[in-house]
Amino acid sequence: MSLERHFGNAVLDLLPHDEAERLRPLLAFRHVPKATVVYNDVTPLERVYFPTTCVLSAVTIMKEGTSVEIGTIGHEGVGGVQTALHMRRVPGEMICQVEGDSYVMDADSFEQAVELMPGLRSAVYRYLQSLMNLMGQSIACNRLHGLLERCARWLLMTRDRAGSDSFYLTQEYLAYMLGVRRSGVSIAAGTLAQAGLIRYRRGNMAILDREGLEAASCECYRVVRDRTERLMRGEDERHFKGSGATGKAFSTS
Repeated sequence: MSLERHFGNAVLDLLPHDEAERLRPLLAFRHVPKATVVYNDVTPLERVYFPTTCVLSAVTIMKEGTSVEIGTIGHEGVGGVQTALHMRRVPGEMICQVEGDSYVMDADSFEQAVELMPGLRSAVYRYLQSLMNLMGQSIACNRLHGLLERCARWLLMTRDRAGSDSFYLTQEYLAYMLGVRRSGVSIAAGTLAQAGLIRYRRGNMAILDREGLEAASCECYRVVRDRTERLMRGEDERHFKGSGATGKAFSTS
């Protein structure tokens, strides 16, 4: 597949034209199957993902096997972005939660490109801050908010990153992401379905009323969304000469 100037990934779309052209030969367009492992505790980072339609999850796993998602990455970001900080082994696990497409780049080439391209470096640093904001908010959300609110938040964030109101999702996987029992997820999803906000049949999730689902969610969804959009527009960045990253922001539309 030939690459166009508009990549469909917010970080890549922030690049100035000359850097996009230099990066183009290093990017491969790939379909990412569900449950693909991007990295884990024992697998070093070898590739960096720039999702367009797939959605990746960063998960913390406890010794007894309990897990909870701490970060969701879609077309607004980069999977394996820690490579920009010269990291190759990262705690936890990152897996594909929603099957889809992504540009994939060799981790060593990405690290070198961040060093050499100021526009890419600026875009990646914006996204790193956005990811830290998301993880911090997720920690607070998991501690302070109820399962129904967290379930609504997670569905909205996944919808935004997948770019679709419909995606495949099992209750087992949603329970895994939220760090709860499947029975709890079944009750929460059933409540949202009875309210006419979602439809869920045999793993096929459809969001029917986005505004209603946002009302059912906690404040964390909007907080993360607004901060991400502001960061990717560069509003919180101290600009420096030659940064070049002046493109459009991550959008939830």
